[in-house]
This record gives sequence, structure tokens and C-alpha cells, in this order.
Amino acid sequence: MGNNFTKYVRLLPLFRGEVGRGVFDRVYTYASATDTYNEGIIAGDSSLFSASTAPISAKSCDGTANARTLRHAQDDMQTVNYLLLIFLAFSLIFLTSCDKTQPTQEITDLPITSGAVMFINEGNYTYGNASISYYNPPNESFYEDIYQTQNSRPLGDVAQSMVSIGEYGYVVVNNSNKIEVVDLLDFKNVATITSLTSPRYVLPLGNGRAYVSDIYGDKLSIINTNNNTITGTIALPGWTEQMVLANGLAFVANYDSMRVEVIDPTTDAKVSHVIVAGHPMEMVLDAQGQVWVLGQKDGTDAAALTRINPTNSAVELTLNFPLNESPNHLIADQNGTNLYYLNTSGIYKLASTATNLTAAPIIAKGTRNYYAIGISPDNGTLYASDALDFNQRSDVYVFDLSTLAEVKQLKGGIITGGFYFYR
Repeated sequence: MGNNFTKYVRLLPLFRGEVGRGVFDRVYTYASATDTYNEGIIAGDSSLFSASTAPISAKSCDGTANARTLRHAQDDMQTVNYLLLIFLAFSLIFLTSCDKTQPTQEITDLPITSGAVMFINEGNYTYGNASISYYNPPNESFYEDIYQTQNSRPLGDVAQSMVSIGEYGYVVVNNSNKIEVVDLLDFKNVATITSLTSPRYVLPLGNGRAYVSDIYGDKLSIINTNNNTITGTIALPGWTEQMVLANGLAFVANYDSMRVEVIDPTTDAKVSHVIVAGHPMEMVLDAQGQVWVLGQKDGTDAAALTRINPTNSAVELTLNFPLNESPNHLIADQNGTNLYYLNTSGIYKLASTATNLTAAPIIAKGTRNYYAIGISPDNGTLYASDALDFNQRSDVYVFDLSTLAEVKQLKGGIITGGFYFYR
């Protein structure tokens, strides 16, 4: 894993849902247990085969090991082939009884309507189990891992983000160093953009062009969205994250430098930069066309929300968070009237005209581990994912924005880290 792993460990405490190094301890503990379990099967060593070492496919639907079944398998094991048959049969039972929403064949009629939502499931870092889930509220249709289903191959390693450009969706797969381009009508692949270093987000610029930010590339990549090729780069030393287009300029969050880079898309030249508080990662536009930047906490640098006037790149407002808080996942509603973000105690709302931070969450965290949020195009519902233990499928909760009542609970994939809404 090398530098990627080091960077991600550094990144995780800043990411959504208060993830820390302990997540990787759990991931590799689980991986080690799975390896031990598999070794027991191959070697015919029943001492390595136990409920505590069984991977998830040998567990019950609620995630707990069925120890009685496993003990019987040990007692009755005569040959390695016999044990393999039992394991395969048990796995088949698990898949058919626990995963009833998973389609078993190509989806011929993906019901795309306004309000339908994609869950962007990151998957475990280096495991290559990223996925996209599809949910359509009007008819309650739900499909899991639709990229795999529609293209007969996995999506890749760490699904980071997704945007639409015309009739196509651009899915950024960070640790696979690529962007998968899909037809939004059936989610079938039409192109794959490769030769990217560690892509994060795509910013459509119009006229068949877009920028791609990057953790390690020290540059923005320029892509031609007519033929889905990389046509050039813009040197930007540092780790670049989210981007917005305002007043004809591209504003790019540069985490390492603690500033927002300003690029003229007509010349692809950097024209200025804006120093902000915190380490900028996420940006949105409000109803007045102002640029809001969420600077993340990092070490002794506290988090902050900064509002930039895009006409002169001046900082008009800075709202500082206490050093012990780690706000993340800044989004805006469809009108830009209100901003939403995650913080220590839950989900927070801030009017775009506010001059002070909100003291209390609109939705309390409780025992949940909220990791990502999204708002439907009609501003009617808010989606929030709970990453749970970062190994099992996430819970996704749907709230009525007018009442803040929870109206539905769904299942995402592993680490649901974002939402894409059809409009």
C-alpha cells in the first residue's frame, strides 16, 4: 500500500463519521480472521476453523456466527472436499436468505425518474469492493451493486464521488486511479478514463470540458467529456479536493496549503488564491452565489467555515469551530438557502445568511455513526448514512426535512460515503 495507506490513515480522522485508525485495526483483524479460516479449509485443520474466525459469509443474517453449525461441520468433517461442499452450500444459503434485494441478472429497465438516488459506497480501502446502490422512492425499487450487475465486473477500489454531465454519469474510483463513465439510463459503461494518480472529484466546465482534483498528483487533470480523454493538466502543488464554478472561475480546495486556488477555465491558468481557516476539503454555493468552504481540523489547526465573494475572491465571513470539533461533509440544499454538515453531535443546519454557527444539531447523532448526508432535489428529504463498523453494509436513514421525522431505513453498501440524485 505504501504512501497511499499512510495518506489515508492521516485522512481518516478528518473524514466523515469520526473515523480513526481503529477502523483499520478492525479491517485487518477481520482480514486476518478470514485468512485463518480459509487456511483451515485448505489444510483440513479443524483447529483453525471456528466461529470466531469465520468470515461474514459463514455468519448468520444479523452478523453473528452460527457456532452450532460450524461445530457440527468440524465434527463431521471427513475430507477437505466434504468441508468445502458444506462451506459452499452454507454460503449459498446465506446469500439467498440475507440478500434478497440483490439482482441476479442484468437490469433491462432501470426506472430512472427525478428523485431517484444513487448511494456511492466507498468499500474497504484496497479491497476493491466499491459499489453503487440505486433507490427510486416513487415506486420503492431498489437495486444493489448496479455497476457490477450491468457491466459484469466490479466497480473498483474506493468509490469517491459521482457527477452527471449530460446523459452520462462520471464515477470517480479513487484508489483504482480511474473514472468510470456510465450511461445514466441503464448504468452501462461507455468509457473508462485512466492514467489518473488519485482522483477525487470532477467539476464540469461546459463545452465538453471538466477538471479532476487529485490527492497526490500536484495538479488538476483536464478531461474532454466528448471523447473522455485527458487533454492536459494544471500544476497545483498539494492535495486538491472539492471544486465549484462561480463567477466564471473555478474555485479549488487545496488541503495542504490551507487555501482555495482560483483558476480561469478559459485559459486553464491560476489567477489567484484565497487563504482560509482550516484545511479546505468541501465547498458549496449558496443562494447568493457565494462560495462556502469547510476547512477541516488537522492537528492544532481548528476547523472553520469560510464564505468567499467570487467576484473579488475576498473572504467575507469566517466561522471558527472549537478545536475539539471535527465538522465534515458540507452540503447545501437545492436552492442554496441552507447549508448542512455533520459534526460531533449529529446533523447541523445553517442558514446561508447566518453570521454565527448553530449551537445544536437538527438531528441528534445518538448511537449512530453518521458518515454522509444528501438532500433530494425537491428539498423534501434528507438521506444520512451510518457506516456502522466500516466492514458491514451501511444503514441509510431517510428524514422528512419539514418535520425532521425519520420516514425510512434502507441498506447501502460498505461505507456509503455520498449520494447522487437524478434531477
